[in-house]
Amino acid sequence: MVEDVGNKLINVLGSDHAGVYYPVVFKALDYIVEMANNTDHEACKLCALAVLNDLY
Repeated sequence: MVEDVGNKLINVLGSDHAGVYYPVVFKALDYIVEMANNTDHEACKLCALAVLNDLY
């Protein structure tokens, strides 16, 4: 389930396989990093960290 959410989010931000990202990724990163750093919910933290890893 968490993997599905992360994959859908990445697909909205661009294509990690093609290395193409939409400009919205810059603003979205602020929220994803905020979630990774400040949530107490393990699934949210895991999803945010996985998305950041995939975008990297």
